Amino acid sequence: MINELPKTRPDDVDVQTWKNRHLVSSKLTPINYKKFREWCKANNYSYSSGVNYLISNYLPENNV
Repeated sequence: MINELPKTRPDDVDVQTWKNRHLVSSKLTPINYKKFREWCKANNYSYSSGVNYLISNYLPENNV
């Protein structure tokens, strides 16, 4: 479960890996990228905040 993840870096995990442990990457189509960029600007979200908003509001909690 995500609530059980350690809050401090374990000794066997290097600093950069720990720093990027929640990094999300995606290759969007040009149309979807434009839609996402414009939606973020219209709603005053950074790309990171926009992704977090969409995940928290549009993914059902019971599928985790």
